Amino acid sequence: MKAAVATWPQADKQARFATLQQEAANTTNPLQYAKVQILNGYMLDTNVTITYFCIMGLFVYFMARLRVAFPKLILVQVVASIVTVIYLNAAPLLPTFDGTVAKVIVIPCSVAAGIGLVCNILVFPTSSTSEALDGMRDILALMPEFLDACVLGLKHPALDMSEAKLTGLQTKVLSTYKLLGPLFRLLPIDLSVGRWGSDDLSTLNEPFRRLTMNFIALTDLYRQNQVRKETSIDALNRTRAGNGESNSDQRTVELGQHHIDRAVDFHVRSNYPSRNILIKECIQSLVNPGEHLIEACKESLQAISETLNQAHALRKNPGRLDMQQRHAAVRSKLYEQRDIFMTSTSRSLPEISRKVFDEDGLLRGETGIISSFTGLMPGILLQEHLSRLADAIAQVLTRIVQLEGMRTKIRVWFPSRLIALLRWIGHEASLHPKCQTQDA
Repeated sequence: MKAAVATWPQADKQARFATLQQEAANTTNPLQYAKVQILNGYMLDTNVTITYFCIMGLFVYFMARLRVAFPKLILVQVVASIVTVIYLNAAPLLPTFDGTVAKVIVIPCSVAAGIGLVCNILVFPTSSTSEALDGMRDILALMPEFLDACVLGLKHPALDMSEAKLTGLQTKVLSTYKLLGPLFRLLPIDLSVGRWGSDDLSTLNEPFRRLTMNFIALTDLYRQNQVRKETSIDALNRTRAGNGESNSDQRTVELGQHHIDRAVDFHVRSNYPSRNILIKECIQSLVNPGEHLIEACKESLQAISETLNQAHALRKNPGRLDMQQRHAAVRSKLYEQRDIFMTSTSRSLPEISRKVFDEDGLLRGETGIISSFTGLMPGILLQEHLSRLADAIAQVLTRIVQLEGMRTKIRVWFPSRLIALLRWIGHEASLHPKCQTQDA
């Protein structure tokens, strides 16, 4: 950098200084005027600017070669490029070399890091791991109430769930789960204290995602059923009103009338006694095994939430072994109830389906109505979604029980990404003498 300033002849520099001093002498604040003029480019010189540009270009080239040779140093190359831009924009304006030009980014970054450290220690004594655990518990807390409603719906099929409440539940679950994304991405650089480390929590990311998606799918099954029912009833009422107007020759055709007529036609043709009886029988076949399965799911969710609460507790838990054994028993019960549910429903649903198919395996039907096979669909879909939700809960609980057995002590967990970087540096240093020996 000093070489770039040295390319400006001393005589030309002094002459430019003298001119600037004469102009500044005619102002009320000569020093301030001189600073403003220098930063506006009054002391720019072509030789100095070209030399700076060449030096910065050579520096960027070497940093690019370094990144190619060591791809893990990408952040070093990014910071070097930022510093290069600052020097290239500011250094040619100054008549002398100033090595503190880059402080415009060093000072703000240092202040931000200091504020973050103080906040983490004094104001917000938490970590990304703790925040992720709290977010997962918040999602689990929203599930038992809906599962209770599912049991009530199995016992009383005529009862309807509120579409607005189902939509609100889905919004809460998805918004809370969305907040977990940035937290899981920060886990590799997180410093925490507890029984579980960031790597342990990262292994729960995929199982917990499946649990959330299967829960949303189950709620959406009830919501879509309610939406279709309300839409069909509304279309039927509007068409009846339209028929009344047609008798008086005052019917007006609305936008989408053909779609409304088709929806009403499907609703009328599919709403017949035999189909409704099939739906009731399918749901009734799920009541007893489904109630026990849902109860096992609720116990498993409570066990998962209890373990997540103890994962970063800083006090010893004298009943840890008993809790682990209890959670293992809950997991076994969940698997058992899931198998019973699948076995029971797999026997009862085919028995009901015999009313739908004839001796030749063809669908029974009557002229002018929708096939009675649609009466089996609510039971089949509910069986599928409940079994998938139970499987997802079982996967999370299995990993939870494994972590309970592996992580028994409270310790400090350093950032795994930093540890991996230090190991990589040490690995490269240990390999370097061998490479030299091979080259020799």
